[in-house]
Amino acid sequence: MDTAAHSLELLQSGPRLRVPLASVFEWTRPQAQPVVVVPGADHFFTGRLHILRALVLSHFAG
Repeated sequence: MDTAAHSLELLQSGPRLRVPLASVFEWTRPQAQPVVVVPGADHFFTGRLHILRALVLSHFAG
């Protein structure tokens, strides 16, 4: 699969218990994919859905 032909933006809430942020960076680095972290957000982005919405809409707007 040609990764350059696909667009991916990884959104992550604050500190993760299952997958440390350093591991996320390690996984995305070879693909040169952006990682957006929303500090303090929980798994469901409670109280920060407006931020998540703006990021998603911005991504699709190009």
